[in-house]
Amino acid sequence: MRNLEDFLDHIDGRAPMFTLNQTFSEVCAYIDGFDACSETRTMIEFREWLTKRRQGLPELTHWGLVLAEYREGFSVAEARKFSARQNEESIQKIFELLRLFFVHRRDLTK
Repeated sequence: MRNLEDFLDHIDGRAPMFTLNQTFSEVCAYIDGFDACSETRTMIEFREWLTKRRQGLPELTHWGLVLAEYREGFSVAEARKFSARQNEESIQKIFELLRLFFVHRRDLTK
């Protein structure tokens, strides 16, 4: 498994297998780690794509931009206090947005 898209298919819905507390921040760290090891720089492109969507402030990290789409008017610090349900929903949001990004990227190469 060398690309993030294939990796997402493997971990989507299985966060408890790969993280200790099943939090949004842990899942983001896990995805970032895979991306760094694969040297594809996908998350940098993902952040650029999210910034163009203009849902969040351009100075935010990719996970901050995902949270901006998950909850309007959020504070990044709030993610540390997410309930189990909020973590689950925000994890679903990052997977949803990554899949949209991959579709967008494929469409550009056609």
